[in-house]
Amino acid sequence: MGKIDTITKDYMRRPDIFADVFNQFLYQGKKVILPEKLTELDTTEIIVPYGVDGASVPEQGYRDAAKLLTAMTDGRAAYCILAVENETKINYAMPVKDGLYDFM
Repeated sequence: MGKIDTITKDYMRRPDIFADVFNQFLYQGKKVILPEKLTELDTTEIIVPYGVDGASVPEQGYRDAAKLLTAMTDGRAAYCILAVENETKINYAMPVKDGLYDFM
């Protein structure tokens, strides 16, 4: 892991920054997602899909930052997992990589 990767991961783990990124992207900067409503999640994901002849094949992925958002709508709780993958260079495979994390 490079130094830039470590710095951006630490930066994006801050609840205020994490909320700002999603608020800017989803709500044009309006403060809808509040930092105090975010809970840190474990960024490792493990899945055991079925392999050849029913053998299990463990697969593990690591997200840069993931948080659980607890929001209230009409008096009922709604939960949403938000995650970030940082890239310093253009990587056209990122939609596939992110999709695989989501599918796991």
